[in-house]
Amino acid sequence: MATWRQIEAAERRQQREAQKRQRELQRRAKEQAKQSAEEQARLEVETYENRLEVLLSVHKEQADPWDWAALAASLPPPTPENRFDRERRAKQRLMVVSPRQRQDAETMIAMACSEDELAFYEVMNAYASEKAHWENMKDLALRVLAGDHKAYQSLGAIQPTGRDV
Repeated sequence: MATWRQIEAAERRQQREAQKRQRELQRRAKEQAKQSAEEQARLEVETYENRLEVLLSVHKEQADPWDWAALAASLPPPTPENRFDRERRAKQRLMVVSPRQRQDAETMIAMACSEDELAFYEVMNAYASEKAHWENMKDLALRVLAGDHKAYQSLGAIQPTGRDV
C-alpha cells in the first residue's frame, strides 16, 4: 500500500511539473506574440514615416532637364523593312536538297514566309507605337518652344523613354 501511494504521489508530482511547464510555455508564447506585434507596429510606423518623408521631399527633387529644341528637331524613328530572312534561308536549303526532299523544302519555305510576315507585323506594331510617341513628344516640344504654358500640363501624362533628350 505504501508503494502504491508513493507511485501515485510521483505521478501527481510529474503531472504538476508538466502543467507548470505547459503554463511556462504558454506564457513565453504570449510574450513572443506580443513582441512580434510590437515589431509589426514598429515596422508600420517606420514605413509611414518614410512615406511622409518622401512626400514632403518631392518638391526638393529636381527633374532631369529636357532639351526641347532637340526634341522639336528630332527625326522620326526609321521605318522597318521586311528582309525576308527566314524565307531566304529556306530557299538556300532548297538548293542543296535532293529532288525527293523538295516537297518538304517547299513546305518549309511557305512556313518561313508566314513566320517572316508575323515577325514583320509585330515590328510594325512596335514601330507604330514608337512613332506615335515621337509625334506626341515633337508636338509637345513645339508647343513648349512656342510659349504655350498649357503644354506643361500634358507633360505629366507623357512617359519619357531612353530616346528622349
